[in-house]
Amino acid sequence: MINLVRKELFVLSYYHLFAVLYVLVFGVFFETAYSTVLLATLPAMMLMTFASNLELRSKSELLVGSLPVRREQIVLAKYVCLFYYVALGLALGAAANLINRYVLARETDWSLAHVSIGLTIDFLFFSLYYPFYYWFGQKGAQFVVYVVLFLATVTIVGFSDVMRDHFDGGGAIDGGTALTVLPPIGSLALLLVSYRLSVAIFRKKDLNA
Repeated sequence: MINLVRKELFVLSYYHLFAVLYVLVFGVFFETAYSTVLLATLPAMMLMTFASNLELRSKSELLVGSLPVRREQIVLAKYVCLFYYVALGLALGAAANLINRYVLARETDWSLAHVSIGLTIDFLFFSLYYPFYYWFGQKGAQFVVYVVLFLATVTIVGFSDVMRDHFDGGGAIDGGTALTVLPPIGSLALLLVSYRLSVAIFRKKDLNA
């Protein structure tokens, strides 16, 4: 399974530059009130969709499906890579925050609250995307990407507005920390359900269809 993970990440070698460029443009040069949440969320989505699109174009799923590996391992490799995408996205967002604070002397609102919201939205996006990806295949995957990305962007804007009303500057929430911890945990649980659903769909999928 390690080789499957390496394959997923290898195809993204040069595409990491797009995520870095996005963070620099929208996190440093054109910073807005929504930048902190966008930086904690969209880079991971970008990397995942890049990987999926490259697989669709190269038809590598057919090759991997012909190898002596279980389909559960193929799906698991994709879900494991999601945590890499999330970690890299958060790291890039934190780097943009450091540039704003210590290089440009610009105040930003990066906090644990932003990390919590970013993790929640990313996990929800991944949970929705992959079952549809395996269900619709090549013909429907692109449509699903656009629809889910649109919904995710709308959600980010909505969460950002709510956050300004309920989060203080240090990342705490009025009334305690439960709302910082519970949403990521709940979305992670949904991601586990999504994995089982994706496996069930992929087991029945005819790769030659």
